Amino acid sequence: DKIHFLGTRKDIAKILSVMDLFFLPSLFEGLAIVLIEAQAAQLPCVTSTTTTSESDCGSLLYVSLDESAQYWAKKMCDVLDKKIFLQVNKEKMQKYSMEHMVKEMEKLFI
Repeated sequence: DKIHFLGTRKDIAKILSVMDLFFLPSLFEGLAIVLIEAQAAQLPCVTSTTTTSESDCGSLLYVSLDESAQYWAKKMCDVLDKKIFLQVNKEKMQKYSMEHMVKEMEKLFI
């Protein structure tokens, strides 16, 4: 009763804006766009060490999947209680901006 699978949505920014923390315990992630979106919404994120570093814009805490559920919960509480401070690095986030991506695509095609 605490987890809701919402399916495909068009109001992701609105949903992210009411969250306190984003949690992604994934077995494997390539470029985790969802983590980039969560960080763009200024959310601290707790994710597994299997998530690639390219998704890290400064507001990620990596935790091993080998750790217990209690350990994960403690880390999430530490982030929420500001014992672990996570903040988005604007320079890192900028590399995912539309302006930056257009410039990169122009380099490829011009």
